[in-house]
Amino acid sequence: MADTKTNADTAEKGAVSSATTKKPDSKPSSVSKMAGNKNALCHGVFSEDIVLPWESPADFENLLAGFRDEWKPNGSSEEQAVLALTHCTWIGWRAAKMAQLCFHRDPFGAALLKSGKTSWQDILQHEQGVPERTQTALGHMDEVMCAWNDMLKIVSGRPYWTDTDDGKKIQSQLSQLGHEVSSLIELTKTDIVPYIRALAERTKRDMTMFVHAYDSDVIEKQVRVMAAIDARIDKVLHRLTSLKEYKRISASQTHRSHLLESP
Repeated sequence: MADTKTNADTAEKGAVSSATTKKPDSKPSSVSKMAGNKNALCHGVFSEDIVLPWESPADFENLLAGFRDEWKPNGSSEEQAVLALTHCTWIGWRAAKMAQLCFHRDPFGAALLKSGKTSWQDILQHEQGVPERTQTALGHMDEVMCAWNDMLKIVSGRPYWTDTDDGKKIQSQLSQLGHEVSSLIELTKTDIVPYIRALAERTKRDMTMFVHAYDSDVIEKQVRVMAAIDARIDKVLHRLTSLKEYKRISASQTHRSHLLESP
């Protein structure tokens, strides 16, 4: 009995010693790795490669969180499918915004948008008024050019005397003034007038942007783009559904085989 008790005590001490000297596993388990991947998706780590610098990462992350909440992905393949679904939907939103880009970047469209006038009558009045205002601006520039040329003639024909100190001072001032007026006329000819004329030409082209928004060819292009995106989304949804169905069937078959095992 004494020998048996001694052996039992020795075995117990060895087990305790082994448990206390065992080093903790420094590598994370597969469960913790999976949890880390899910957290990465939840916090939008992958959005850095998808969201453009001027887009909202928070909106992308909210969209991704909504799809994850709806589909409840389980495993890397389903996580990737949900991410692809979010990416395709995001591209669809981006394509829809492209339809408004021309309107927002056009100065006349932006002015109409800021005014808050968006009825058909307001748009028609806007289209009719913009060319008239542009031609008026060109007319004003012609008047300004004529006035500057007249001023230059007056400055150039101003009498002065070089035999007195006052005459020499007037000569210097008139010469400086003539130089400044000439520079201003040249700047107007080379920069301001061409810019206004280019703006007038652009106005003629862009005056039909409201018509283009409802043009059948433009709409057809937009529909083709959206159809391609929808087809991609359908493909991703099919993949996600197939993954879940495959896992469900595989799990049911595994459970059935366990039930058929002999004792």
